[in-house]
Amino acid sequence: MRGRIVACLPVAELPSLTVIATITVNDGRPVVEDVTFGGCAQSTAAAVEDVLTVPARWVDGSAGASWISIAWRERDDILRTGARTTLDLLVEPAHTEVCQHAPLDWRSWTAWCSALGDPQLSAASLPDGTRAAGHTTTTSAAMAGTDGVIVADGPGPPSLSVLRGWLRDWERAGRPGADGYRGGFAGQRLRLFRR
Repeated sequence: MRGRIVACLPVAELPSLTVIATITVNDGRPVVEDVTFGGCAQSTAAAVEDVLTVPARWVDGSAGASWISIAWRERDDILRTGARTTLDLLVEPAHTEVCQHAPLDWRSWTAWCSALGDPQLSAASLPDGTRAAGHTTTTSAAMAGTDGVIVADGPGPPSLSVLRGWLRDWERAGRPGADGYRGGFAGQRLRLFRR
């Protein structure tokens, strides 16, 4: 038996990190044929107040109009102390700098971050409405925003060092789009891998 599925699927348990995947199923085994950048409106069981700014799922902390989503949520406590502390570090950053080639190609940047599979990957919406993605822990945070501005909790925290490495490697790779990756399944979740 053979079938084909074309669907928008998450590639990280963070809001809006999705791709459109073409999957062929042969004898019950899925094979990803093609991957391209995708976007989708998240479905919810109940109405959402603001579908454009606050995602319906995977938001771990919020402060006013700002929110954060952390891939390490299973290691946070029940009160989401780590997520809230990290968001506070980003809402009032102690350090900012501009990326080498600002503004960022958001689709390329988030595909790259997703393909890394790093358990400290996080996404946020900052006070001015800028979306950002980067590296966070319970005590350190650094993210690159769509405008190309990096916000961090200081000029030398561990997360900033990791983020700079990600950005450097992404630039060296030529800022590949989602079609520069192949897909595969890790458990029940689609993962991106560099070609």
